[in-house]
Amino acid sequence: MQTDYKPADAIRTPFLRIDYAKLMHNLDKAQTTIKGYRAGLRPHFKAHKCLRIAELQIGVGAVGITCATLDQASLLADNGVTEILVAYPVIVDQANRTMTERLCSERVVTLGISSTEGARRLAEIRVGRPMKVAIEVDVGCKRTGVYPSEVAVLARTVLDLGLQLVGIFDYPGHGYMPGQSERAARDEVQIMSIAFEMLHNAGFENFFVSGGSTPTLNHGSAGVITDYRPGTYVFGDSQQLALGSVAKEEIALTVEATVVEANSDRVVIDAGGKALGRDSPQWLSGYGTALESDLRVERLFDHHGVFPPIPAARVGDRMRVIPNNANSAVNQHGYFWVDMQDRRGLLRWRIDSSGR
Repeated sequence: MQTDYKPADAIRTPFLRIDYAKLMHNLDKAQTTIKGYRAGLRPHFKAHKCLRIAELQIGVGAVGITCATLDQASLLADNGVTEILVAYPVIVDQANRTMTERLCSERVVTLGISSTEGARRLAEIRVGRPMKVAIEVDVGCKRTGVYPSEVAVLARTVLDLGLQLVGIFDYPGHGYMPGQSERAARDEVQIMSIAFEMLHNAGFENFFVSGGSTPTLNHGSAGVITDYRPGTYVFGDSQQLALGSVAKEEIALTVEATVVEANSDRVVIDAGGKALGRDSPQWLSGYGTALESDLRVERLFDHHGVFPPIPAARVGDRMRVIPNNANSAVNQHGYFWVDMQDRRGLLRWRIDSSGR
């Protein structure tokens, strides 16, 4: 709608700004990369939480959408997405039972599990047909997931409980360390190959093997992995820059802020932790990177981001900052403002699942 456009200088800072051309470049690049692995792309919704972007991902060839919560899965299902993976160990309780039952009855959602108790609780829900589940495998992140030696036992329990095993998945999160993404990608292939063989030898067939993350995406290979689930690849961020996953010219998301103070020892912007997020890994200094330079936000308050001195900066100037973690920044906002490279200004896109 025409009313969804505004000139950038008419939008109150801080706000999330998307470069549409770079966004589309990133979507197309990932699809080309995945095609080289003879695999599919099942991108993670949590990175952007925006139905318009999910539609773009499906439009360029994604085989489905990954999400982290039942709320996200419900939103996607209600808006016509028919292949959804909840890549999280779902534990059914009184609070989420009705939502879980509805999602499973529609047969568009596969739920992650990593324990016998998780499977048992899912099996208590009766929807008239087997519920689709995928088992999470730990490939070295040490977060959630069973070991390869345990996967066949849990798979047998799944069948005995009347559930349908449709896949296994992992998260090579130990690739989120400098110099470790290639090793994490190798770990993933090795361990998921073992898990695949364990299931195959136990008589299981026709299941997907889902892996990947943005840092490991460029180190994938043709083989056991049938689809990859990166999320931050759509935007890039300061972490991905430091890890070498993206180039600076591929950064599609920034936080636009206003300089509120500029003097000889600091420059202060109106984007603090409530706009940028507070992620600051031990291996990455500061809280965000100025798009126009390599200067970092050195200190962070709720509504203040503090840079070192910038001689050219003046009070009232606009700055664009690359957040450390795009996912966390998105979670602080309700809308994106998208630069479509036309004369109408920036186009507002809703963040449809803010907070969950």
